[in-house]
Amino acid sequence: MIPALNMHLEDVRVVLKNEINDITVCRDVKENGQKFYTMISIKDDMYRKYITEQMSVGNMFSHCKDFIGSFSMGKELKLVFRYEVENLIGNVGSIYLYDFARCRQAAIQLVSVIAEKGMSGQICKLLLNPRNINIDRECSVTLNYFLDFQEYDLNLGQFNDMDCIAETVFSILERPWKEKFQGEVQNYPDELRLFWMKIQNHSFLSYGQIVSQLRGMPNKPIAKQGVIWKIRKVLRNIRTVLFKNPLRIVLTVLVAVTIVYAAWQISMRIKVQRAYQKNVSYSAMEYIGTVYLGDEE
Repeated sequence: MIPALNMHLEDVRVVLKNEINDITVCRDVKENGQKFYTMISIKDDMYRKYITEQMSVGNMFSHCKDFIGSFSMGKELKLVFRYEVENLIGNVGSIYLYDFARCRQAAIQLVSVIAEKGMSGQICKLLLNPRNINIDRECSVTLNYFLDFQEYDLNLGQFNDMDCIAETVFSILERPWKEKFQGEVQNYPDELRLFWMKIQNHSFLSYGQIVSQLRGMPNKPIAKQGVIWKIRKVLRNIRTVLFKNPLRIVLTVLVAVTIVYAAWQISMRIKVQRAYQKNVSYSAMEYIGTVYLGDEE
């Protein structure tokens, strides 16, 4: 048990261990074990000095509401964060993310949560590891802080975390098609291929741009599937043009009603004409052979 930060922390489970750090789930004995926390123990001297410096000068974790605090114990630097119940997207994603609409909802939730945490740079990349992303049946996303600093490059310098966020978002969006097309992006729907191209071109510069791109996607994108895909795409384009605004909807309905009414009138006239032709009386003919067809006197 470790007395620190006005808590008595007791290890419950070891998440991972390596030469750089250990990550454990702890509980506060003072709270009868009802509150759980994630504790990262930095053991490597170089990483410990770097993180300490970044926390004091670079404001690492200063905007993260889930960061409880830090303390030193022996030669280890301890970082303590709030813990969320693990409902990992890797385990339950196939259950809750069964269509694209839900995948898009979860992706928007993820971007919002990342923006709220105030994490940037390589720390954001560590946070986006699948072992930290939890999802529930309502597609709400929560994050844990199993940040393995063994994956942190001290010499990397500037890091574009928007690319990392967009890539994680794409990994959620592609779930309905990844297995079907063996991850071949060129066979994905146009909206996903456009999103992927923007990632490759480093076009996303803010959270708002990613969310805006997500909100502009349809609930049911159409994957490339030969003739059927082309027909459905044409029909979708026609629908988009005809029902783009309320005025067009009214005009489309009026034209459709007019066409249906005209078709009904034409069919009725054809039926009447055919019936008339079947019941024509040939009054001009008075004899067929020796048989008189005229009126009897």
